[in-house]
Amino acid sequence: MPYILENLFSANRYRKPKIYEAKSAKRLENIETEFLDRTQGVSAHEFDFRAIIFSPAFRRLLDKTQVFPLEKYDYARTRLTHSLEVMAVAGEISSKIAKEFKELKPRKIPLRIIIQSSALLHDLGNPPYGHYGEDVIKHFFADKADNLTISPELKRELRTRKSEAHRIIGKKYYSDFTKFNGNAQTIRILTTLGFAGDKKAGLNLTAGILGSIIKYPNFSDKNDNFNIFQSEAEIADFLKKSGCLIIGETNPLARIMEIADDIAYVFSDVDDAVKKGLISEEILIKELGNAESLQAFHQRYIDYKELNKDKKEPFKTAIQECLNSYREKAINCCAMAIIEKKSLVGLDEKVSNLLQSVPKIGPETQNVISFLRHLMKKYVYVARPIVSNELEGENILNYLLNEFAKAVLTIKIDDKGDADTFEKNDGKKYLHEKKVYSLISDHIRKAYGESVKVLNKDMSKNRHLILYHRLQMVTDYVSGMTDSYAKIVYKELCAID
Repeated sequence: MPYILENLFSANRYRKPKIYEAKSAKRLENIETEFLDRTQGVSAHEFDFRAIIFSPAFRRLLDKTQVFPLEKYDYARTRLTHSLEVMAVAGEISSKIAKEFKELKPRKIPLRIIIQSSALLHDLGNPPYGHYGEDVIKHFFADKADNLTISPELKRELRTRKSEAHRIIGKKYYSDFTKFNGNAQTIRILTTLGFAGDKKAGLNLTAGILGSIIKYPNFSDKNDNFNIFQSEAEIADFLKKSGCLIIGETNPLARIMEIADDIAYVFSDVDDAVKKGLISEEILIKELGNAESLQAFHQRYIDYKELNKDKKEPFKTAIQECLNSYREKAINCCAMAIIEKKSLVGLDEKVSNLLQSVPKIGPETQNVISFLRHLMKKYVYVARPIVSNELEGENILNYLLNEFAKAVLTIKIDDKGDADTFEKNDGKKYLHEKKVYSLISDHIRKAYGESVKVLNKDMSKNRHLILYHRLQMVTDYVSGMTDSYAKIVYKELCAID
């Protein structure tokens, strides 16, 4: 079943926005679809775009690795600068297709705002240390599942004979951890965690923007590629009713955002690699060789180098200009690939798969992109600074996951998210675990408490999900850390000066 164009721009909100008192007696009508800022009268999507930029969660991307380790006085891209570049590419593509589609011309501005908002948010839930951090979390819960055992006291409280957390939780829910996904965590941050403890807090984004973030509209127990945790099933239902989500079918606006992401990172990562000296002129010339398919790229590089021969570093300048020119070609050709379909909602799954790898951009540009990815794989991803940073991150994240998982599976936690005692005389028992638990952010503990209150309505059926939400506290806290903060907490727990 295809998406309906009008639904993609839905301004519905999961939580009803507060209606501001008006000077006149008349209330704002149809508040869900015409929510206006009290002073500037901006549209719902414009209001959200501004709120995203000012949000703490977005600012934290400044201290999260894109590819290269974060260093003082270094200007390699971070998750923040990468997201801004994706926003720029996404905005350009949306503007180009809006000019060609009759159905999109009156929606040119909201189209651009929604896709650019999606671009700013697309990496929000990624853990420290890049995509490798994501893999570390997955492997921790998969490889150490049998070691994640609950305390005897908690076992009695949950009225279970089983000791291993994953057996109590069940495969359907535990797969959210063994397949941990940064995109699914983004939705959780924007909805469940964003409002914990304060129903009027959080971004409360429109359905149109939330739907445009979900590249893989599936749950972890149904598909390896998924963007929705079981805990956000109610959010998924809201988006489905708003017409911004169809399970198993990617939102067309999310497809465009993913194209922009592909284009942004493939050129920018090589640019950073050249600046950091991991790809030299000697490597470039050797890898280009006499490949006929790369002759145009080779000649363009030679031309740019000649134009910049008087510069301090002609090679780096020439490569940068060369990459910029091919980025523009990729943007134009990808926009044309969408325009050729004659309808935004007419992008079928076959086209979607092609778009994910930057499609139909002509053999010249496609060959260049394949070549750039080859360079990154052969010379950059295996470079010592990157591998060392990943190994350091692996040790730090595994330690933190183990400490916090042990804490939440050992102690008693009440429905406010506060640590409690099982018995009146066990105040000193599990003292270490209680102190570790106290480090978890207040809003994450409140989110747990609110989840338990929901379970309390039918605890006979839902008691096992207490452990699911406890382990979510662990992934919420650790994945939300910046690279620097993860290292700080690690040193504090290990008593390293």
